Amino acid sequence: ELTAFRNGMMQACLDKGLIDALFCADEYDQCQKVLKSVHRVLKPGGSFVVFSFSRPEFLLPQCLDSTNVRQNRAMWQEIQVHELSKIMLYKFQ
Repeated sequence: ELTAFRNGMMQACLDKGLIDALFCADEYDQCQKVLKSVHRVLKPGGSFVVFSFSRPEFLLPQCLDSTNVRQNRAMWQEIQVHELSKIMLYKFQ
């Protein structure tokens, strides 16, 4: 839950495996908790960058709270997905 960090104290956060590990273990609620915690510690306009081997059509519906679309829009103004040579780069902002 990133309890060591105050609200709005970071400009950016980088994930290089946690989201993938949780997603592959079917721990979708934990993925959602990570996104909420990261959003809490980001400054307004800050970015959360995730490197993932998972395709967006599978990862995003599980990581975003599908029961609360309004909350997703409030947290992330924009979600960009860039396909690199063998991995996906997700940028939540």
